[in-house]
Amino acid sequence: MNLSINHRLRAEGLNTHEAVSAKDPRIAEISSNPEAEGESLPDPAAITVEELDLSRRIGNMMVVKNWDLDPRAGFGAVDPYSRFLAERYAYWSDDVPHEDPFPDP
Repeated sequence: MNLSINHRLRAEGLNTHEAVSAKDPRIAEISSNPEAEGESLPDPAAITVEELDLSRRIGNMMVVKNWDLDPRAGFGAVDPYSRFLAERYAYWSDDVPHEDPFPDP
């Protein structure tokens, strides 16, 4: 999801430190609204493993924040939020029974 939002912000020129620092209201609008019909999407061939990993890590930090916890660790070689979610909440292994969204054909 972060990759898509970042792509949309970049298309509007809002992926800058200045826009974020100024708390441009369009950032929240773009981030919380679905893509519009015909809107440009990121090129899947241009998405790298590193970008996917960074998006996952940022998303994990937001999960911690959305759970009213106070994320204080920075980003580095260690991914503290993924480790915290895994060890404290079994985030990657605890699941409820559900229908497989990708069944074998």
